[in-house]
Amino acid sequence: MEKRIDSIDALLTKYAGGQMPPLVDMENPRAGLVNGELLQIYHSGLLAKHSIPLGILLAERGRVSLNEKWKGGNFRLNELAKPHWPAFCTKLRETLIGNEICENCDRRQAIVAEQMKENGVITYLCDNGLVDYATPISVKDQVVAVLLCGQFKPREGSIWNPEFIQPGGLFRPLESGEEGVDAWAASLRRVRDIEQRVGLAEGTLLKSLSDSVNPAVETSPQEVVDLQELLRHAADQLSDLASSTYELEKGKVVNQIRNHITSSLVPLGASEDSLAVWKGLSDGLAYVTRYFMLDYCLILSLPGENGREIRILSHLGLPQDKFPMGKSLPTAKPSLSRLRDTVCESEEPVSIVLRDHKDLPIFDQLHHLHKKSKQQVVVIPLPARLESATLVMVLGRFKQDTEVSTLGSDDCEALDHIAEAIALVAEIVLLVEELDRTASAQALFLEDVAHNIRTPIQNIVFEAEVLTRGLAFSEEIERRVRRIAAQVRRLHLMSEKAWTLVNIDRGVFAHEEKVLVYVYQTIMEQRKSLLDLAEKRNLQISVDRKLENWSAIRVNKGLFSQAVLNLMDNAVKYSRDGTEVRVDGKRVPGDIVGGKHIPGGVILSFVNRGIPVREEEKDKIFERYYRADEAKDWIQMGTGIGLAIVKAFADYHGGNVEVKSEPVPGTRDYVTEFRIFIPQKGE
Repeated sequence: MEKRIDSIDALLTKYAGGQMPPLVDMENPRAGLVNGELLQIYHSGLLAKHSIPLGILLAERGRVSLNEKWKGGNFRLNELAKPHWPAFCTKLRETLIGNEICENCDRRQAIVAEQMKENGVITYLCDNGLVDYATPISVKDQVVAVLLCGQFKPREGSIWNPEFIQPGGLFRPLESGEEGVDAWAASLRRVRDIEQRVGLAEGTLLKSLSDSVNPAVETSPQEVVDLQELLRHAADQLSDLASSTYELEKGKVVNQIRNHITSSLVPLGASEDSLAVWKGLSDGLAYVTRYFMLDYCLILSLPGENGREIRILSHLGLPQDKFPMGKSLPTAKPSLSRLRDTVCESEEPVSIVLRDHKDLPIFDQLHHLHKKSKQQVVVIPLPARLESATLVMVLGRFKQDTEVSTLGSDDCEALDHIAEAIALVAEIVLLVEELDRTASAQALFLEDVAHNIRTPIQNIVFEAEVLTRGLAFSEEIERRVRRIAAQVRRLHLMSEKAWTLVNIDRGVFAHEEKVLVYVYQTIMEQRKSLLDLAEKRNLQISVDRKLENWSAIRVNKGLFSQAVLNLMDNAVKYSRDGTEVRVDGKRVPGDIVGGKHIPGGVILSFVNRGIPVREEEKDKIFERYYRADEAKDWIQMGTGIGLAIVKAFADYHGGNVEVKSEPVPGTRDYVTEFRIFIPQKGE
């Protein structure tokens, strides 16, 4: 039976640095990568069905060269295989010299098989004079094990390719007209040579060979071709099984790390204690450092163009007295701009040398903690959508340089997922801090946001606890991870709305240029954020395909995206289950009415079927924090800021937004349409 892994510690030990675990755990064979499945294939497949003795050589977990694998003996023979060697091999391996001969031959051929893994299977004449096979098992193009299958006596009188009997020679089919050799004669010479080295009387091993290898396991060149095909098939099955298990288990590590990180939001469920969140985030960073085999992980907030302080949000592995969480350190503006240009422009992880940024106090302190002259670290921009700051994560080791390439290509996706979780936590906490600073003007808003954030956080914590304690069955894990992802997206949508509102108050958008934006592309991007909620209620979100052919319009991109998102979100939330949300639009030309020029532009409409918008409420619903009574009865939670942002967008562009709500005959439903007009020059 497969051993259940209940702890992230066990998983991190197994998958630290994204390294491939061995196919079988040497200390506990049944707890290896493919667990009982390997034994099943081994016993009921190759050994029982085909009478093929099997040895398993495990590759070293780390990334080492082939030469080091040979010198260091990092290919190790699985003890499970030894009882199944033929009697001849077992007897020979029990002698000191014979065991050394066999082990050296095993490792040497394992390396050859790894070098020629694209061929699938190699066949050779082992040092004991028997026909043997080596088959590599790969995960993501990295060999994790080599299967050794044998041994077979060369059939007397059969003709083999000439190089087969030479040292290092491999089997291949004879070419037309090619002169072959007698492999059995070469086999006899090797057996006699072993007898001399082991100190046995001449003929002793030959008799043992004849007694233990019956005619049924004699093999000819044609039979070798047939067996190679069988082994290729078995190797493909094991490689696929190992790959799928590796991805599943490694994904479990990443999901648990993300759960620990998002669980740091728990203090916000009771109060706006941001320092408690930064300390909680530090606990999650402990798993990040272990996974990527780092000494420390540091989360920083870099100020915008007008700011001059770098803030330490959270860290793991650094002294608290020198890196106090939540504290901001003054920084010279030119130095900060240079760092921002180096790190943030690429939007990708970059390697930097600490001594090149010693004029920044935080990097100067890191510089003194390192033990090497070069002191290279990796800095990763975090995908947080903040107007006033840029978040970065610094990863490093004290006694050696850390480069992007050393993190491992297999872990880029894992790093992205972890960075998203960290960015989400920081984004929400920084939002709460900002709101707290303006609490006098937004007291009601703060109360609603706290209420809305608490529920998804509690849901995340509950699901994370179930997964972390191993209380979920394997078939439940994917469903619970999807629930966590849905709650994370819910928090993200709330933070997007809130940050937009804060930036409207600051006048941030007034200084931004309008740019060309494709309407259809923007609508489809925002639609993705609502698909989970829509699918849960069996709603369809239909977008008129004619919008795809529209030329771009000139708008403030950030405000336009938020206006579209809020109108679709509003339509989805207040729709009857099983109905349709429709998004349509039309272009309208300019006109002259009563001597006055009426500008042309575009009209976008968002239609849903559900609760009504009463006539007396059509103006109020665009006021900040206002929620109609029927809307509260339909959905208790809500901030009342989505439509206020839509109104701000329309006003900013000199347009307008209107709502029409009409009853559906014979039902209690209403069809509600929000129409937003966006003026455009030249229309």
